[in-house]
Amino acid sequence: MKSCICFLFLLFNKETLIAQLSENDIRMKAITTVIEGYNRQNFKTMKEPWFWIGKIIVTQKKLRQEFEPFYKTYGKASIDTVTNSSRYEYVAKLNMEKNSKERVFLKFMFTDNNKLEGMGFTYPPLIYKKSKKSNSINNSEFTSHVDTLLLRKYLKSKTKAFNGSVMVIDKGNPIYQKHFGYTDFITKNKLNDTSLYELASCSKQFTATAILILAQQGKLNLTDSIQKYIPDFPYHNITIENLLTHTSGLPDYEVLLDKVWDKSKFATNYDVIEQFKKYHPKILFNPNEQFEYSNTGYVILSVIIEKASGISYNDYLSNTIFKPLFMTHTRVYNTRRVKNETINNYAYGYVYSDELKKYILPDSLKQYKEVVYQDAITGDGTVNSCTKDLILWENELLKPSLISKENLEKAFSKHKLNNGTLINYGYGFFITGGGNSERLIFHTGGWPGYVTIFMHFPELQKAIVILSNNNYDNFTKMADDIAALLIY
Repeated sequence: MKSCICFLFLLFNKETLIAQLSENDIRMKAITTVIEGYNRQNFKTMKEPWFWIGKIIVTQKKLRQEFEPFYKTYGKASIDTVTNSSRYEYVAKLNMEKNSKERVFLKFMFTDNNKLEGMGFTYPPLIYKKSKKSNSINNSEFTSHVDTLLLRKYLKSKTKAFNGSVMVIDKGNPIYQKHFGYTDFITKNKLNDTSLYELASCSKQFTATAILILAQQGKLNLTDSIQKYIPDFPYHNITIENLLTHTSGLPDYEVLLDKVWDKSKFATNYDVIEQFKKYHPKILFNPNEQFEYSNTGYVILSVIIEKASGISYNDYLSNTIFKPLFMTHTRVYNTRRVKNETINNYAYGYVYSDELKKYILPDSLKQYKEVVYQDAITGDGTVNSCTKDLILWENELLKPSLISKENLEKAFSKHKLNNGTLINYGYGFFITGGGNSERLIFHTGGWPGYVTIFMHFPELQKAIVILSNNNYDNFTKMADDIAALLIY
């Protein structure tokens, strides 16, 4: 539910880096060879680093079909940076000869023997070199640059242009905030700063914050097991911290519900737990041995919040986070279909129908059946907010009043697995950068009709918020392009 659309980037500790140095050198050479072959349009050279089956499958003809038109448009490429997306995946950011403003990313996948087994264009890794700009921003100049960028790349399509809100915040104040399109594609009501969007997985930062507040209140500990709050839960030795950091190994509840749930009924968090008790699908791995993004973990956290606080998840977030921060429009909104509840200025989420050649609500489409029967589930999504309120949330992250600075820094810190590997996730946030790169705390979200991203640069005291209610495909690239303008 409320899936996260993003890339996870693992940063290894010093000992691991030393052990992997020769492996990385071999792979970097392979990447360089491919780019050199591309620049000479020598497709035989581009095939050299591939493993033997790949050399048979990926023919020179296929490489020519893929990269010759690209070369004609963009010219030669030079490597800007290369980052690890995992032990086996590397993403190269390329600078293009004919269009220096175009940001191109190429993903390389390797075998255990350091041979190339896959390659293709991909989304940006959201990692940025240290800013060389002064900390002051010319607002009118920046606004002009963002407007030009959006018009040139993201707003000009007649059928699949971006519909949503874009905001950039500097030191707690919005320096860019514009809204493009409609809350309702039928009535044509225009979006504004209080239009309410489903945040999808961006909701996880609020679930995590609620857990940290309960810990501060002495109502739970992060080392507590699930059984302290759900005694008959069938998976053991999983702590609250494992749930927060996606290291629990719990199976995907969406996969389970898709197999066993009566889709004519609304499922709740407690129904999810009952299905796990009844069917007990195999655990993916032992706690804290791996990272695997888990919506299940955050559904369980929602129940733990209710057990520890004595009130509903919805009320606890409202009373403890939204009201104290005067986020007056923000709420957990999981009753639109359950109780047929409507609210004013709601940004309805639309998906594009290739058959009808227009945007429609996903409710009537079989491939999006989850938007109906999962509508009552909370914790992994269903927080709804607007740009006006998210300014207040950014200010809370800059100067925390609800949680201690110590706990906030823990939320912003990479979690360590049993083997010492650091993952790029803390408590409710992805984390990239550090060292020679700007530290970025962020989350993305996706749900039929919605995509969202919240990017917080703590040292720069800047943030980027993009909320879309038309399932816009290119939102990650849009966020990356805006971040480049903001930082460079």
